[in-house]
Amino acid sequence: MQQSSGSNILLELRAREAFMRRRYDQALEIAQEAAALASNRGDTAAWWQMTFLRGESFREQGLYEECKVVAEELREHPLTAASPALKARVLTMLSVASQIVGALPEAIELATEALQLDQSDDQATALRIEAELALIAALAGNDQLDHAWHECVSLTELLDLEPDSQVAGKAYWAIGNVAFLRQRPGDGVKYHRLAAEHLSPTNDLALWAWFNRASAAMRLAAEVADDETYECIQRAELATSIVGGNEADLLHVEFIKGHWLFLKADYSAAVDVLRQVAAKAPRLANHITGDALLLLGRGLGGTGDSSAGLDILQQSEKWFTEAGAIDRAAQAAALVSEMQASH
Repeated sequence: MQQSSGSNILLELRAREAFMRRRYDQALEIAQEAAALASNRGDTAAWWQMTFLRGESFREQGLYEECKVVAEELREHPLTAASPALKARVLTMLSVASQIVGALPEAIELATEALQLDQSDDQATALRIEAELALIAALAGNDQLDHAWHECVSLTELLDLEPDSQVAGKAYWAIGNVAFLRQRPGDGVKYHRLAAEHLSPTNDLALWAWFNRASAAMRLAAEVADDETYECIQRAELATSIVGGNEADLLHVEFIKGHWLFLKADYSAAVDVLRQVAAKAPRLANHITGDALLLLGRGLGGTGDSSAGLDILQQSEKWFTEAGAIDRAAQAAALVSEMQASH
């Protein structure tokens, strides 16, 4: 039994190390083996932890339906029912997965339930922050921006009790996102600056790259095209290249760069960048392709090539329609009509 216990501890350590190194396939495989071994030994606590790690590994790979299946299994387990902390972790995982697959009312309900649990252990603040982040994302995704901001205020109060700089950085990032969505770019920039101060490229370079990409995109959507925004783009470009981001990540950085050039009215340079992005449309999400084509069409119009611009804007409208982005499709259609009228 002692040898079996030692084997299980070793497997758990290997699974967690693989997860930390973002080798999620490997983490999933080792965690499954560790969970099976723990189950055979009757070690319920170890089984629970390794099963939860399986769910996290599915989530990080974008396999949200698989993540939900694991989380639902844990939700029904007696060990979860007996511990508010474990239940909060499971409900938060379920909320995040539900939000990503588009089940927003369910995501809001799950995160709210997690926050209502009476927790008093050492992890209570960190768990409440995670639940708040899940709730804020779900509310923002459901266009309940005033409610989301109310939760952001609650989140800032929790941050005074949270010593983990990375956790605080993620929280300030989320708060800044909501501020931008509420058309408050000043607050958005303020909280994204705080996020940048707390997030460390040394601790997690991939997260640093993701944050700078997202922050630049939010700033540009609010038409904040200053030097600070360009620094975000440069940091995102460098960090993404170092961590070996996939082609979609690299293209997203290029799209952001093209957006910045467009807002700076450097239309020729913007067109050159955005043409390269649009040429690789199948590797991007439909709505990102639509955005790239929309800016490319407007950029071509800015260079005086209205005929080519019209064709590209019409393509943009089609991509937005396929993505279900009806408002963006209508915006593209309005730009087509405007360009036709002035042509």
